[in-house]
Amino acid sequence: MLKDHFITSDGKRIDLIPGWFERKISWPYGIKSLQEFADKCFDGTPDAYPKGYGFFINKVVVFNYFREVLNECFLGRQKFPMALDIGTGPAIQPRLLKASGMCETAWGIDILERDKEFTDANTFEFLEEMNRTYRSRDKAKQKELAAIVDFLNAQLGNWYPLPLLSTIFDPSRPHGLDKYVVDDFMTWEPPGGETFDLITGIMCIEYFDERTLLKKIESLLKPGGIFFVIVDYWHEVCGGSMQLPMDAPWLHCRLTREDLIRYYKEIRPDLAQAAEKCIYFARSHLTPYDYNDAALAAGMKLIASRRALLNNQSNAGSVNANDGGMFEYFYGTILPQAKKVNPYFSPPDAFTQYLTLVFRKD
Repeated sequence: MLKDHFITSDGKRIDLIPGWFERKISWPYGIKSLQEFADKCFDGTPDAYPKGYGFFINKVVVFNYFREVLNECFLGRQKFPMALDIGTGPAIQPRLLKASGMCETAWGIDILERDKEFTDANTFEFLEEMNRTYRSRDKAKQKELAAIVDFLNAQLGNWYPLPLLSTIFDPSRPHGLDKYVVDDFMTWEPPGGETFDLITGIMCIEYFDERTLLKKIESLLKPGGIFFVIVDYWHEVCGGSMQLPMDAPWLHCRLTREDLIRYYKEIRPDLAQAAEKCIYFARSHLTPYDYNDAALAAGMKLIASRRALLNNQSNAGSVNANDGGMFEYFYGTILPQAKKVNPYFSPPDAFTQYLTLVFRKD
């Protein structure tokens, strides 16, 4: 019989809620379970990631969001001669940076070699396909594309529409990727001591300790250089990109990383190995205050942040709906316990899906 509670390392009792584990019913990419998610998305092979036109649209929407956030920081007219994208994957982000004229030289770095998945040529093939759809009289195709773009914009919390791509990307402009580096970013040293005007990290900085990462970033930025980040936020009800089903809401926010792993070993031993594989964050429970402190220690300033809140998912929406006294449970139990793990934790953290941060080196 399943235990009805878990004891933390410091002796605190966490009550488990019958039926809560089963409320987690959706995973990305059509995956059906945590075990399948761990096997397909955390096995360390390039084939574990989606490919194709749909994935490319996702990247273009994120790029549009990136441009709008920079506009809000009054950086939208700024040119970045040298740009680097870390955790770049197939290097779509640096190619779009160059194709938009925002940078002159575009580099990408990843620990895996995935630059062949999107070439310079098919990057523009996909862009032209999107433009043809916008210009065509095929209303069904336009509606399908608009639905995808609107869904992705809603996830990011972006309220700006995706403009006609021909107004952003000029095919006559040099648009090829200049350099793809396969290396561990934290130990990599650019040839010739190269430094950058812009460094981006899209859904990747959670792999790093933020303190050492920001020191590394600072060493590679020119004075006045910008570091732009989007994080799949840890505090999201199912653990962000970890996609963890748990026996109580926001259980991961109320436990240390070590206790969370032990919880699975004791309460859900059949999933312990899969869960440990998915709990990949280098340091958990981070809030914007933690990132700000790390930036200041590294000689940078956090100049902007933006939250994308959860879209009324069943677990999160139940708090505002006062589902079974959830409002009182959240403020009376979850919030105090989470604050004991990280005193910076606040209610908005529990409902943040993505966190966007913009840093500047003085």
